[in-house]
Amino acid sequence: CRTASDPISPFHAPQLISLSLPKTGSTSLATAFPPGIARHEGFHKPSVSTILNYLDGELGITELEHFLKRRQALLRTRVDAATFLHWIAAELQQLWPDALFLVVLRKPCAWVCSYLGMLHSVNQQLLSQCSAREISWSERYGRYQAPSLSTIQLHQIFNCSESTQQLINELIRFWLDRHRYLVNTMDQKRLILTSLEQLPAVVPCLASRLELLPTQLRPLPQLNKNPADAALMQWLAQQTEQARRRGSDISDASAFHDHLLAG
Repeated sequence: CRTASDPISPFHAPQLISLSLPKTGSTSLATAFPPGIARHEGFHKPSVSTILNYLDGELGITELEHFLKRRQALLRTRVDAATFLHWIAAELQQLWPDALFLVVLRKPCAWVCSYLGMLHSVNQQLLSQCSAREISWSERYGRYQAPSLSTIQLHQIFNCSESTQQLINELIRFWLDRHRYLVNTMDQKRLILTSLEQLPAVVPCLASRLELLPTQLRPLPQLNKNPADAALMQWLAQQTEQARRRGSDISDASAFHDHLLAG
């Protein structure tokens, strides 16, 4: 069988890599392709842990690339539809010189509300059935996105409008910083930018570049919908609007979103 030191043949290298954030249609994207072509969130926890160790300086680039090659050898996927690879976009661009990269843009206010709604559901799972190790992993990952993001304490955060708005501001800054990094880092000839709304129309174009026939695709399904109830989502939208009025990065993020899609 293949070992970690074995090279990845061009055929088995990823052809399309998503650099999008969570809650931008990644589940639906992966499902639209024929079976065996795409993988969603492949080896999520070990991949995130390895990436964070690399970002923290606990691993070098050689160790990171070793892990990524081993991961790809096990996934054997042509479309890598993960939501954590934006952290190492530059390293992936170097490692896979023939790959295309996809960024699906969601409007910042809609994104932050949807993401917090999803995290609220994760909070309920952590409180009811997860181990201390799982909680520790989730907390570490959350702090990387926003200093005050504690998934295990999200219910307490939501009990206070001021704390919620602070978290919203931090996540909007995360959205803005991540997309600025991607645009400034990636080779524009290899980068595909699209809005979430236009993703259904873009998927056939992506399939064509992967030499797939349109008849092989499924209509883009709407999967992994936000599990939060309508009352919570309405409240989060209100908190986001209040944060915008009080002055935050929301206006800058919204303008950057529009600028990227206009360009």
